[in-house]
Amino acid sequence: ISYFRITVDSLKMLERIEWVVDDLIMQITEGRKLILRASLDETDHQLHYNKSTLRKLAVNCRNLAQMYHLIKINKKSTLRDLYYDHKHLYVKQEALNRSVSHLCQLLSVTRSHLNVTSCSKGLVFGNLCLKPMNGEEETPIDCSKEPLLISESFVSYLPSSSARFIVVVEKDATFQKLIDDGFPVIYPSSILVTGKGYPDLITREFLHGLVDRLNICIFGLFDADPHGMEIFLTYKYGSSTSRVEGRSAVVPSIQWLGLRPSERDTIPIAHNQLLAMVNADHRKSARVRKRAETLKEDQIVQELDVLRERPFKMELEAVSSAGLAFLPTFYLNPKLRHLLTEL
Repeated sequence: ISYFRITVDSLKMLERIEWVVDDLIMQITEGRKLILRASLDETDHQLHYNKSTLRKLAVNCRNLAQMYHLIKINKKSTLRDLYYDHKHLYVKQEALNRSVSHLCQLLSVTRSHLNVTSCSKGLVFGNLCLKPMNGEEETPIDCSKEPLLISESFVSYLPSSSARFIVVVEKDATFQKLIDDGFPVIYPSSILVTGKGYPDLITREFLHGLVDRLNICIFGLFDADPHGMEIFLTYKYGSSTSRVEGRSAVVPSIQWLGLRPSERDTIPIAHNQLLAMVNADHRKSARVRKRAETLKEDQIVQELDVLRERPFKMELEAVSSAGLAFLPTFYLNPKLRHLLTEL
């Protein structure tokens, strides 16, 4: 017989999932319209189905069963593993990912509450040492030797650092370029992090923990385009599509370093290094502007207006090509010195 350590929270989650399934069985028995719901309150999130969406119901039910099993045996699984367990049903990884998101909304919890993890794509490098908090005599993780993949376990580690600030970089290529161009030498008391584009939950939770435990300031460097500005808002306020991430996945104190469309004339970039805005960019710009207005992010709104008048995107790679070590030495250095003197 196997005995598993089940917490009170886990028991509550199991009971909640059981209620969802019992309710669905009752609907089927009574021949009613099929709905996945976690309560009888109609204002709560619900998933509705008809004859044309029964496959989605099958996907969600199988996914729910997988989560129930994980919680019951007190094990964790990645999104990738869940997909391969029933690849014939999910067909594509995206279908499983959507199902997980919908079920998280249904149950008003994050993936971690359902013992589902994802492989982080984020990287960290710099003046930082991570120590396990559970008392285990493991060797501390030194992040100053080489860039390290941010694992889920890092979120719970105790950070130790003499760094004065963190710089979050949108793209992996720029992150590596800053390291190669000597940014850690110019600023030895710094930590570099990249989410490689739109940041995953683990990377954002890791950053939240660093800022909270180290009481350290944090800056962000992104493309001067609607996507870059949306990524900044994602770090600061969380994903615009998820309602259940919680405060542990946001970094409200992050400050926007750039790039800014209004800086175009101050940076020696050849015109052929700029990219024209296409229709999809303009649609994205309108959506990001609307969110920025709601959040009262006036700088973002103003820069999106500049981008609308001068419809050329400026990417970080273009600035890196402006000259040897241009980005860390001539662009970031003056900005950081100014901001750090104000601390």
